[in-house]
Amino acid sequence: MICGTALTLPAMAAIPPVSFPAVIFPPVIVPPVIVPPVIVPPVIVPLAALPGGFPGVALGVPLLLAASLVFAATHHESPAAIGRATLQWIAWLGGILGGVLVVVTVLGWFS
Repeated sequence: MICGTALTLPAMAAIPPVSFPAVIFPPVIVPPVIVPPVIVPPVIVPLAALPGGFPGVALGVPLLLAASLVFAATHHESPAAIGRATLQWIAWLGGILGGVLVVVTVLGWFS
């Protein structure tokens, strides 16, 4: 048992500082990025000129078509079956999303 004795750690000054040589990296030359011009489909221009701006629903239609086609193609192999299933998926997804759109629009009128 140690009583009344102060326990001390070795002084940190006893450890010599370590110096590392300076590493100089060559400068990095980044080539300029060439951005191609944006090609706007002719349908977008009249929609953007509408009083309310570009309708957000128009952005959902291509997504609805793409999702319906992907869902149908993952369940069928025949092109005819894929076509029929795509129309069924469009009806289902369009009905559900259209119903949500109607509910949100009606709720927006009351707020």
